[in-house]
Amino acid sequence: MVELGCGTGQLGLFLALAGRPVLGVDLSLTSLQVAEAFRRRAGIVSARLVRGNLFVPPVLPASADLVICSGVLHHTGDPEGGFQSAVRLLRPGGCILVGLYSRAGRLLLPLLRGRHQRQATDRRGLAWYADQHEHPHESRHTVGEVLGWFERAGLRYLSARPGILPGQPEGPLFQSSDPGGSLGQLAAQLSWLGRAADGGLFLMVGQKH
Repeated sequence: MVELGCGTGQLGLFLALAGRPVLGVDLSLTSLQVAEAFRRRAGIVSARLVRGNLFVPPVLPASADLVICSGVLHHTGDPEGGFQSAVRLLRPGGCILVGLYSRAGRLLLPLLRGRHQRQATDRRGLAWYADQHEHPHESRHTVGEVLGWFERAGLRYLSARPGILPGQPEGPLFQSSDPGGSLGQLAAQLSWLGRAADGGLFLMVGQKH
């Protein structure tokens, strides 16, 4: 598994606790130092952490069964270009999990700015506040847009969190489900208007043909 934009390694190192081989890639040396310190303290031997650029990752093409890139692409100047870079790392049949800011899910975020600012009382809280409200570059995306990325990259849609159709049950992440049509997707996204408090992130999973 490759995690692009692993930051301080929370997700990748958690997955590596079970012995899964994980490669974490991030551009921030400071974040990688935090991740490496935790990896050593926890005695996690199946994970490696390397510095690298999302657009030119230090990973062989077609070498990964799973690529995770969550909370990263919407902070770049070329989200789809970064996505295509991640897809090139997948073996045939491999899967990608991408997490992006929802256009609907963050629409009401400015209304929460004052509350979030008051709640940011420690270093971690201040960092979260800055990321949510003061990041110099942010893009927001729709389900239809990401499905277009999947199609152009030669991926088939598998699943999403939250579901992209109203009332659709959440099955296993890596099991194929129905993406439905644009009207159903729009209705589901409108229901995400209340998700600004938790950042308005949505996840989609695709599989390389």
